[in-house]
Amino acid sequence: MIVAGISASLHAVARLQQRSIPETVVAWILDHGEARRRHGADVYALDHRGRRKLRREIGDALYRHLAPLLNTYVVVGDDGVLVTAAPRLRRIKTARRIRG
Repeated sequence: MIVAGISASLHAVARLQQRSIPETVVAWILDHGEARRRHGADVYALDHRGRRKLRREIGDALYRHLAPLLNTYVVVGDDGVLVTAAPRLRRIKTARRIRG
């Protein structure tokens, strides 16, 4: 199954649906978020720079409306498959950034 332009596991599709996370938000996080290596996968989340860039791109009104959904992390495996996505409840800690 394809979600936000990448292959997604059945688990990821189910979690996106259960957690009411739209594909558009996943795409924005993958495009503007910062990737960090965590437990053998890349974990994407929006940092301050990514949020500013996204806000300029989509506009203030839409950004404010979707702000609660933007506090989400997305996990992509080494094979490029979307593994899961969930609300971020705390900071994602690691020393190694993938890109940023």
